[in-house]
Amino acid sequence: MTSARVLALLLALASPLRAQTGVVSLLVLDDATDSAVPGVRVSIVGQVGEGVTDAEGRFLYIASHAGRVALVLRRLGYTPGTLMVDVQPHDTARVTFALTIAPQTLAAVDVRDTLTSASPFLSGFERRARVLAGSASYITRHEIDAAHASRMTDLLRRTMSLTVEDSAGAVIVLARRSGRMAKCPMQLGVDGELLYGFNLNTLVPEDVHGIEIYPGPATVPAEFASMRGTSRCGLIMVWTRRDQ
Repeated sequence: MTSARVLALLLALASPLRAQTGVVSLLVLDDATDSAVPGVRVSIVGQVGEGVTDAEGRFLYIASHAGRVALVLRRLGYTPGTLMVDVQPHDTARVTFALTIAPQTLAAVDVRDTLTSASPFLSGFERRARVLAGSASYITRHEIDAAHASRMTDLLRRTMSLTVEDSAGAVIVLARRSGRMAKCPMQLGVDGELLYGFNLNTLVPEDVHGIEIYPGPATVPAEFASMRGTSRCGLIMVWTRRDQ
């Protein structure tokens, strides 16, 4: 996952609307309840990167040219969907898509350590959490379930080494420090890659396997050595349940 996930949303902020060719305004709902579905990953066929729906299930895409656009929608627990939208010059196509809950197939019971996942993708997080590597704070899947938090920032507020500020819809996580560094924004990463300008609350706790919080660059482990230069105020790395 990279900063390309925001797709043309950043372009929408940087360019006046009159210079845009066309816009797709997408609303994603749950097929059974008609409620908004946040955290849906939206990718555009033929383009690199993806975006996510916000807390109200909405996603905005700025098309570079008129024509038919194919959107692919994915979210844990739902059947993936594809939506075709015709984009007209200097117009906004407002579309709604209903995701259907994926059927669950019961498999044979496999008893294993509740702190350990079968996923090779998450093995590094679990190893560091077991040995408390890097003087970090760890939030495991077991703790996420016990917290019953509705938002990601609710989970982070339990950590003494940081504070969360929410101003005008922008979520900023600050390291708790004194002096000139008192208002020091921490770096955010998801699934091993740094993200810039990413609203943590576009993820939902049920999709997260674990979180590791490093209070400063000296505590960042060797696996993330390339991130130390941009993590002077600390690093928060979130691991999703993408292959579970």
